[in-house]
Amino acid sequence: MLLEKNIKPSVQRLSILEYLATSKSHPTLDEIYEHISVGLKVLSLTTLYSTLLLFEKKGLVKCFYDGKEKRFDFISTPHSHFICEVCGGVYDITGLEKPDIKEIEGHIVKDVDVLLRGVCSKCRREKK
Repeated sequence: MLLEKNIKPSVQRLSILEYLATSKSHPTLDEIYEHISVGLKVLSLTTLYSTLLLFEKKGLVKCFYDGKEKRFDFISTPHSHFICEVCGGVYDITGLEKPDIKEIEGHIVKDVDVLLRGVCSKCRREKK
C-alpha cells in the first residue's frame, strides 16, 4: 500500500499504517504514539506526526478535529463521522451523501467533510 502511494516503507511507517488500518477508534496523535511506541523504541512524536501528515497528503488517512483534538482515520471507504457529545465516541457513518460543491464565494472546494454531533444510540438508551 505504501509503495502504491510512492511512500518508502520503514518499520515505523508500516507499524503506524497497520495500527490505523486495524483501529476503529479514530485515535489521536497521543493514542497512536502510546500504542506504537510500546513495540518501537525508536519512534518520536515528531516522526509520528510527520508520517501522519505524509499519509494524509498521499490519501491514506484523513484527519479531522473533534472539537478537542485532531483524530486520524484510515481511509478504506468513503464515510462521514458522528461524534457523541456525551461519551466522546466517534462513529463511522456510511451512505450519507456529501454535497457536491466545487466553488463557494470564490473559493475552490477540493473536498467536503461531514461531521455530525449529537448523542449516540448507546448514551441515548442509558438516559432512558
